[in-house]
Amino acid sequence: MKLSSGKRGAALQGALGWACLILVLLSALALGGNRLVAWTLLAMALLPLFAVQIALDLARGPPDPARRAWGPALLFLPVLAWAIVQTLPLGGSAWAHPAWALVPEAPVRISATPIRGQHHVMRLAAYAMVFWTLLRAACDPVRAWAFLRLIALWSGALALYGLAAAAFGVNPILGEGASPVVSASFVNRNSYATYAVFGLIANLAVFLRVQETSGRADGARHRRARETIERFLGGGWLYGAGVLLCLAALLATQSRAGALAG
Repeated sequence: MKLSSGKRGAALQGALGWACLILVLLSALALGGNRLVAWTLLAMALLPLFAVQIALDLARGPPDPARRAWGPALLFLPVLAWAIVQTLPLGGSAWAHPAWALVPEAPVRISATPIRGQHHVMRLAAYAMVFWTLLRAACDPVRAWAFLRLIALWSGALALYGLAAAAFGVNPILGEGASPVVSASFVNRNSYATYAVFGLIANLAVFLRVQETSGRADGARHRRARETIERFLGGGWLYGAGVLLCLAALLATQSRAGALAG
């Protein structure tokens, strides 16, 4: 199969984007992706998708919106490179962490805990893979709109779960580690508060888009009102409810820091 062919390439790009987005959304159920095993599995699942994405880009060439993102994207590479350097053996470097003096037989490194540093490198690389794969897939406006709607629906459902778990005092995902405040599937309420802000913005954006009327100058008020009601009953209510659910969950986290971070 030729990756450069139009329809096949577009279909493959869509499949990559959807697979990447679904993986990212599902990772929220793994304690907010806040455990080593969760982000390791996520990175392992993303790697083959990213490899296919690079092959597709080499075959087809990225469109203009993706090319304009190259500059900011390339700035991420020195950050990743410096993080990798900190985990490498440096011989007798003066930059080595003083803790290595306690184990003179071990090769010294800048990082006192290179294993943790390597895991952070893996997480940063996973973020970069998600960014590029979804950016490429979202260059199609129809697909980007579908992505946004899925994010809105998912975040609304997660907010509903968090509110219900807090109300009934039972959180099957967090188990006994659940806090009395809303944190949904996240172990940290501050992290979930930031996630809820993103969900609130996504739902609000979709709701406003869905509720847009034609705005014709010759349209009577009752016609515009009827159109607004039809759009609301035709699906707008779902995202309106998502706005309220995410807002309620955000307030119930009692996290000002998490809200500001969003």
